[in-house]
Amino acid sequence: MAGVLACLVALVSGTAGTVHQKRHGDRSPLVWGTAVQYAAAAAVLLAIALANEDTAIRWTACRSWASA
Repeated sequence: MAGVLACLVALVSGTAGTVHQKRHGDRSPLVWGTAVQYAAAAAVLLAIALANEDTAIRWTACRSWASA
């Protein structure tokens, strides 16, 4: 059920963003609008990650090779 709710939220958000861009998008430069979208998404994802994930990194040989 949570997956269906997440899909519905994504659908409504994408639709609202498209309508907003059509209505107000011609007033802002494309690069600036993209930068604002990336910054907002990064802030939301950072908050979710800090709330749900452990920030410690265990360095193993496999992780070291994957990061190289």
